[in-house]
Amino acid sequence: MSIFVTNVSVIQFESDVHSEFQSRGFKTRNTLRLRTGVVGATISFPVASEGIAQQKPLQADVVPMNVEYHPVNVDLTNWHASDYSDIFAQAEINFDERMELVKTSAMAIGRRMDQMVIDALDASTPDTIIVDGGTGFTYAKLRAAIAGLHANNAGYDEIYALISPVAEGQLMDEEKLTSSFFVNQQVINNGGLNNIKLGGVHFIVIGNMTEGGLPKTGDIRTCFMYDRQAIGMGIGIDFRTEINYVPEKLSWLVSSVFKAGAAVIDERGVVEIQIDESV
Repeated sequence: MSIFVTNVSVIQFESDVHSEFQSRGFKTRNTLRLRTGVVGATISFPVASEGIAQQKPLQADVVPMNVEYHPVNVDLTNWHASDYSDIFAQAEINFDERMELVKTSAMAIGRRMDQMVIDALDASTPDTIIVDGGTGFTYAKLRAAIAGLHANNAGYDEIYALISPVAEGQLMDEEKLTSSFFVNQQVINNGGLNNIKLGGVHFIVIGNMTEGGLPKTGDIRTCFMYDRQAIGMGIGIDFRTEINYVPEKLSWLVSSVFKAGAAVIDERGVVEIQIDESV
């Protein structure tokens, strides 16, 4: 069980327990290539080389493009978020600790999935890196990031950007980017850029995470923009939560489990955007 449950066992406590504000996770799940039901500890994403069209003289044999394939291997890792709920401690509180642990463990796994994606992006060496230059997330940086993707013939279908809350505020101060959207009240009604498509980009705001979150060194935060096809995740055991009774402990064991791995498949579809969060 959570060792801190005794902190509330001796007082009258709200039956509707409030969990600490925390990211619910799974923000990146629908932004990448996803392979579920993976058997084994590794999954391979094949990447095909570029083909070149050629002219063909009449009655001549065709010349094959000789497309080559190279695999991008992703190792799957095992994750769990577990805690006990003691039957005696449960009798001393007036809320269902098991249900609270279900929510908390689910959010822990959700954040871990997002961190896997962030770590994969951070480990890549993209063609386009936009340095901070002593500025925040500006309209010019947004345009440069999109141009970087387009130069590599990426980003014409679905583009996603993982940004920090500070970056969100900096972008919302960019009149060129938001003026028409403020007129249409899309940003205002949404309360920000999270889950909004702006300038052809789907923005996802990543707040502070105990798992690490978006990389930051001093005042310099690294945000990422990527094409959906540029990053992949293999899942061996998809997220699920179990509640099991453990007689030896006279407790219920609440566990959320997840077996997965993520990697950048094509670095040409990733842009690194450095911003100064102090400005």
